[in-house]
Amino acid sequence: VSTQSTGISSRPPRLFQLSNACGVFRAEEVYNFNQDDLIEDDIMLLDIGTTLFVWIGKGANDAEKKESLVAAKEYILHDPSGRDESMVEMLTVKQGMEPPKFTGHFQAWDPRKWSGGKSYEELVAQFGDVLVSSVDQELEKYSRKYPYEVLVKKVVPEGVDVVNKERYLEDRDFLEVFGMTLAEYDKLPAWKRIRAKKAVNLF
Repeated sequence: VSTQSTGISSRPPRLFQLSNACGVFRAEEVYNFNQDDLIEDDIMLLDIGTTLFVWIGKGANDAEKKESLVAAKEYILHDPSGRDESMVEMLTVKQGMEPPKFTGHFQAWDPRKWSGGKSYEELVAQFGDVLVSSVDQELEKYSRKYPYEVLVKKVVPEGVDVVNKERYLEDRDFLEVFGMTLAEYDKLPAWKRIRAKKAVNLF
């Protein structure tokens, strides 16, 4: 990540709350923030200049997760200061797995609140060095395709919309399972699509 000469590394940190609780996706800035301002049912953006964190609360829904990842990229794309993705590292972090680079911007961060008192190093030792991932890596999960055998299970991969599991089928499997292409399926009336999904246990 290049900081160039824009002074972005010295920008004061900013925190935003992202939510679709009212049926509309909204972003609202939080001022004079602390750890208690991280809402467990929502997703937060922490902008520290050279890094943009997407913090994912344990109660955030899949729609919020995807919309927030897209919002993070849009946030940088339309930054009036001229930053772009080559200047900013965009990372996701889950509640309870926050690295020091994140927690250091919150006064009196309490690791006992979500991490059971464990340090970040202890969490890495327990779960491996996968606690933080890039926004692009997380977005890729929402466009990934899977075999029928994976999607028919009760527990599906992260990023799969359980209401529309058929849309994550690999093209070959879709044709074999439904006897038509996805484009042909989309032309069916809604009630026929529902009936077709129920018939192959993808509803």
